[in-house]
Amino acid sequence: MQVLGYQPDANRFPEFVKSVPLNTMLVRSDFVTLNCPLTASTKHLIDSNRLALMKPTAFLVNAARGEVVDEAALVQALRARTIAGAALDVYAKQPLSPDHALLAIDNVLLTIPIPRSGCARPSEPQSPAKRRPSNNAGARNERCSTVSCKRTSPPGWRYRTTLRVAQPRR
Repeated sequence: MQVLGYQPDANRFPEFVKSVPLNTMLVRSDFVTLNCPLTASTKHLIDSNRLALMKPTAFLVNAARGEVVDEAALVQALRARTIAGAALDVYAKQPLSPDHALLAIDNVLLTIPIPRSGCARPSEPQSPAKRRPSNNAGARNERCSTVSCKRTSPPGWRYRTTLRVAQPRR
């Protein structure tokens, strides 16, 4: 397997990664993962033109920031099967609205934060009574995140996996 990579400073890749221009990477890759910050130069880095470069059997994974991918263009590409599928951990606007187009597409894997009772939401301060001790750091203020992964594969067969994760508050 050959690993291709693109970043402005190509000297920072491990030896096993071959540095190529972004468009070359998109044309040749079976899986494209995005792991970059959101800046003026990365906003909508993956747009309709770049999605059209990808193989129809390719998958896009966005673990960067939501606005690195043009969501409207991605929805069109997924519906038209321009690419095989996508996995998204981030979105342009979070949380996704219940009627968001991505929720109705069968070739996308989404992680969706779901508030749970007893867990502080990011905007809520947590009282000392709700703090839980951590195994490695004594009492620490934590909040709970629940992630629901939605995927349809093959068409018509739906399943959901729910994970509950405690994360340190910042």
